[in-house]
Formats: sequence, C-alpha cells, structure tokens
Amino acid sequence: MILAMGIATVLLPIIVIHFVFPGWLSALSQTGWNNVAIVAALGLAWGLGSATYGFGIAWLGLSLGFAIIMGIITAVGSTMPLLRRWGSIPWNAKLIILSGIAICVLGVGICGKAGVLRDRADVTASAVKRESKFLGGLVLCVLSGLLSAGFNLAFDYSEPIGIQAAQMGISPLFATLPRWLPIFWGGYAAIFVSMAVKMVKDGTYQRFWGPGASHDFALASGMGILHFVIVTVYGMATVYLGERLGTSVGYAIFVSFAILLANALGFVTGEWRSAPRSAIKTLYAGLGILTLAIVVLSAASTLVHGG
Repeated sequence: MILAMGIATVLLPIIVIHFVFPGWLSALSQTGWNNVAIVAALGLAWGLGSATYGFGIAWLGLSLGFAIIMGIITAVGSTMPLLRRWGSIPWNAKLIILSGIAICVLGVGICGKAGVLRDRADVTASAVKRESKFLGGLVLCVLSGLLSAGFNLAFDYSEPIGIQAAQMGISPLFATLPRWLPIFWGGYAAIFVSMAVKMVKDGTYQRFWGPGASHDFALASGMGILHFVIVTVYGMATVYLGERLGTSVGYAIFVSFAILLANALGFVTGEWRSAPRSAIKTLYAGLGILTLAIVVLSAASTLVHGG
C-alpha cells in the first residue's frame, strides 16, 4: 500500500501537473495558504481513515466492516457538501438528493449483509477470536468512515484552488488537478507514517528487495496508476455536474459504481461461488438498490440544471 499510494498521490500527480499546469504552485499561493492548510488537514484525516480501515476490518470482519465504513463515507461525504450549498438548490431537488443518498446507504448496508451471510457459511476459529474484539472493531470502523469522508470534503473545500487555476488560463476540466495536490500530500503523510511504523515493527520492509519484489512492484505500480486515474476522472466529472452537485450527487454515484464494480469483479473471480443462495439473493437486492440510487441521483441532477 505504501508504494502504490506513493505512486498515486506523490509521483504521478507531480509529473502530470508539471506538463498540464506548470503554474500550479502559484495557484496554490494565490488561493491562500490557509485554505491549502485546511484542504491538507482534511486530506490528513482521509489518510488516518485509510490507516484505521485495516485494523477495523481485521477486528470486525471484512463484510460488516466494509458496509459500515462505506455507509458512513457515503452519508457524510455526500451530505456535507450538499449542506454547504443548501440555499442554492431547489426544494424538490433537495428531497430527491437526500432520498438518493439514503437509498445509496441502504444499498451499501444490504450488500454488507450479503457478505455477512456469505461469511457465516464458512465460520473459522479466527472468526471466534474476532468476535471478542467486536466492540473495538466497531469503534475503529466508525472512526475510519468519519475520517475517510475527509477525502471528498477536502476536494469540496479545494474549489477556490480550481477557480484560481481557471483564472490563470487552464481549462476548468484540468483545473481540478491542482486541487488534489494538498489532499494527496496530507493523506499520504498519514499513510506513509502508519505503514512505515508497521513495516518496521513487523520486519516486512525487507520484502521490498526480497524474492518476488519485482512482481509486487509491478502490481503496486498498476494499482497506483489506476487509483490516480480513477480519482482524477472523478474530479473532472464534478465539473460537468456543476459546483452545486459535483461533490454531493457526484460522490454518491461514484461510491455506488465502485461497489457495483467491486462485486461484479467478485463474481468473475469466484468470490461468491460457494456462497449460499440467501447471500446471493441479498447481494442482488443490494446491487439493485444501489442502481436505483444512481437513477434517483441522476434525476436530481437534471432538476437542478433544469432549474
């Protein structure tokens, strides 16, 4: 993770921004370093959320932990930007947006329930050990969800950076690129420190040059590139949705599609092959609800643009 995220949040952004917008540092400076510091602090919160994610999942279980974390991320990460622009959104659109976010959270929860049903079909001794850490895992997952929502909140607060970049001549579409830089810096600082401490403690840092290191490096590089591309495309998509909906409706749709794709890949890789029918039916219901959420949120966006 430390290598993949280093590529995604440090190496690639600096290379791309150098060619696309050489004046990015001036844009940050003219926006005001106080604003940059707030964005970086929210990015740091996201990084801390990523660090606590692994511990929460380990103690609570993957399916339930993932559902709790993603549900909180969706609810908080989508609702807070909406509240910041509450007065500029028509009432009929507000009701539909809130309904769409609620449907999205419900879909995430049902998908998590499907995972729990699947996991119960294969109870192991480790599951019994995990049960004794349920409360601690629950607290960590809730904390991880709240902190990880800082990712989208940081991008929302970084809007002045994009405005300044556009005023300096860059296309509004590419003006989203410098907005990610302080978010990435803050997030990777937390990820790097937490992962480095853990690697030193466990002695796993030696794997960077041990047998199979080149294979792992290639995989990590691929993950980092994919992460950077996905995040960058999301940022650009918010431009098309507009400043009122980009980081609220757009983020809920972004999370919904991510979960839909993750479960689709799960089927392809055989993750659900041995799952009981009850788990699969529950998963289908959750995915259907997520699809409904996307439709509802898309309808809300047309209301806002139409009004």
